Amino acid sequence: MATNKRLNPTDFSVERLKKYSKEELINEILILRAEIAVFKNWKGDGFKPNTNDSQPLKLHIKEGESESEYTAFFRTLSILLWMNGAIRKKDSSKFIEAFTPIGTTLNKCEWLLSKSLCVYLIEVLYDKKILKNNSDPQTAKNFGIKTSKALRHLYQTNENKHPITNYGVPKGYGFIDKAVVNALEITDTKPIGFN
Repeated sequence: MATNKRLNPTDFSVERLKKYSKEELINEILILRAEIAVFKNWKGDGFKPNTNDSQPLKLHIKEGESESEYTAFFRTLSILLWMNGAIRKKDSSKFIEAFTPIGTTLNKCEWLLSKSLCVYLIEVLYDKKILKNNSDPQTAKNFGIKTSKALRHLYQTNENKHPITNYGVPKGYGFIDKAVVNALEITDTKPIGFN
């Protein structure tokens, strides 16, 4: 009987693969095929990743890694956000789901800070070429912010300007910039080994 247990990516050598049953190997292949198909045929409610070469994060899992750089980045970013009070700890997985191929409309991630900071976060991820779009419908579906276009317009026209781009930014924008930069720096895709 097949299980839902994922295989350790570091075990993909001929000697180590012999330890696994045929069902476990087939299950792993089916999971990987489903992940690839989802990225190619995006039909979910989540934000669509940038699949161009300009994407700073790799979307596929490389040998010796337990997850893609893209997934690891959003895991790290969610931790940084809940540690700083932007989302609840229990909403961390919902935040990650908002950026996965499947997305989520059933479990919205509640944003605890100013709603304009959430809209700004999506805009920063788009500007850094991590996301393909900064779609307002996805912001409404995943974070419950239905006025994201109006919020974006409000902060872009205010006097608070970004020191580098000179564009209007919401108050407290530095927190978002710092969280994204830190998440990019500390993203780790290596599997955790237990001795």
